[in-house]
Amino acid sequence: MLTWRALILTGVLGALACERGPREGQAASSSDESAASLSAAAQEAAARAAEEQARIDAEYPSHALVTGVQLPVRAAPEPNATVIGWLRLGARVRVKTEGTPSPRCATGWHAVNPTGYACAGQGLEIGSEPPEADASAVAADREAPLPYEYLKVKEDLVPEYHNPPTRDEHTEVMAWAARYLALRARSPEQAERMRSATRGTDAPPARVARFLDRGVIVAMAGIVRREERRYARTVTGRYILRVQLHRKDGSTFHGVEVNAERPLPIPWARQDIRPRERLPDLRDEDRRSGDWRFFRDAEAEIIPAGTIVGSWQRREWFDGNVMHVLDGDRFARAWYIGVAELAEPPFEVAADEPWVHVDLGEQTLTLYRGSDPVYSTLVSSGDPAHPTPRGIFRIQRKMITSTMSNLGGDVDSDRYRIEDVPYTQYFEQGIALHAAFWHERFGQLVSHGCVNLSPVDAQRVFEFTWPEIPAGWHGVVTHQTAFRSSRVWVTD
Repeated sequence: MLTWRALILTGVLGALACERGPREGQAASSSDESAASLSAAAQEAAARAAEEQARIDAEYPSHALVTGVQLPVRAAPEPNATVIGWLRLGARVRVKTEGTPSPRCATGWHAVNPTGYACAGQGLEIGSEPPEADASAVAADREAPLPYEYLKVKEDLVPEYHNPPTRDEHTEVMAWAARYLALRARSPEQAERMRSATRGTDAPPARVARFLDRGVIVAMAGIVRREERRYARTVTGRYILRVQLHRKDGSTFHGVEVNAERPLPIPWARQDIRPRERLPDLRDEDRRSGDWRFFRDAEAEIIPAGTIVGSWQRREWFDGNVMHVLDGDRFARAWYIGVAELAEPPFEVAADEPWVHVDLGEQTLTLYRGSDPVYSTLVSSGDPAHPTPRGIFRIQRKMITSTMSNLGGDVDSDRYRIEDVPYTQYFEQGIALHAAFWHERFGQLVSHGCVNLSPVDAQRVFEFTWPEIPAGWHGVVTHQTAFRSSRVWVTD
């Protein structure tokens, strides 16, 4: 699968390859000069990459495989030092060979590229060559819109095991689950006491870490086999019978690059639109002349949600209501279209500074570099009961994935948790920009305060903003660390 970076590069190369020959009077060498310029830029980039690799080889000569579920990276080789980031199971990083032992880390704290320290005994396998990885421990794939494979529980009371069970052990556990479900149908109170028991024949089997309800979503880090059965290994290092899960894929919706060919404003259809026509209001002969009513045009084609409304012209007021004016004397009500427009921030930005504008009124997000918009898309922000905060913020924590609860949208209940929500960027306490693969209602108010993006868009925003996540890391903190952070401007 091509990443957005690869697609952009492919587009650039394709544009160069598809250019026609020089026009009359044009220097024949112009295409050669463009190719030479591109080649020089590529050579310069390759030279910088080689120089950086040489620095890493000299300063961090050892290789480390992350074998712990999640390790903190600390600012100093001390157990109480500030956490500046995290490493995750299956990832690879470069470290310094010599470790600094401490009373709570006898194996030694190793300096991690490019900064910070991690305790080897908490889950680092270190060697002069890259250690061989366990096939059941898959690192997050930052090149994909979904960094893990996500699986949804499709049955009631599915066991999640500490270790892959034998066939007989699984049969015993499912017999307990059947007894519990039968009791719950008769007496929920007794069933709850059975589920919370810690000893006796009614207590849940000790080999089960927890039972998952139908609809819960987990992230899979690999597959293991036992007695010809396949078990999904979650990113938390537990195991679920694969046939009790089904794959959950996200929306394929995504935004567009903003450039000279597609400048702002960009009008997005927030939901399916049946254009309306304007006719005189004949309901009351005594009403003043000039009153109008808007009727759905039964013959007009529906404009699908998530598309750019190519017929959009402007907004106009009609009898106190805002309507979008379309081509052919057709109209759409205000909330059917979200228009991403050029924004002038109330703060100074450097020419190369990436920042984010979220327009809650329009349900749009636009990426800027300096004063130039570069990307536009639809989002889903907080519903009326859980509004997204307005203001100017900075990204505080940035993680490839983060476990979240009370997500809103199409989740089953307020107690709902999704492990490892992709491309999460917290900018105000528990409020974040993040991917939402469990719904496709972008352009509508559905979340519990966060700003939901499609997986493709969330990855695009994640890779665009500061801080940059170092190679092999799972996330970083910007508060009181050396990592730069982008601003997020949220407006009505």
